[in-house]
Amino acid sequence: MNRLSGPAGDLPEVPAPPPDGPDPDDLAELYRAIARLSDVEKAFVLLYLEEKTYAEMADILGITSNNVRVKMHRVQDKLRQLLTQPA
Repeated sequence: MNRLSGPAGDLPEVPAPPPDGPDPDDLAELYRAIARLSDVEKAFVLLYLEEKTYAEMADILGITSNNVRVKMHRVQDKLRQLLTQPA
């Protein structure tokens, strides 16, 4: 007997696939954390999300690529801290 032709009770339970895209709650939490950053820190996040290279960020912001790396690391650390703090 073909398993597909039997009663529905014969079919194994298959979990639903995860929804496409990020979890809306996680995304809202990230937006709240970004809102708590300074304007300069938000600029780094925006440029990062626009997939700018560090060299492009440096040109846009008028700083060195090395300074971009340092500041990006600090912004990432700050976001991690904000995301792990209790609400």
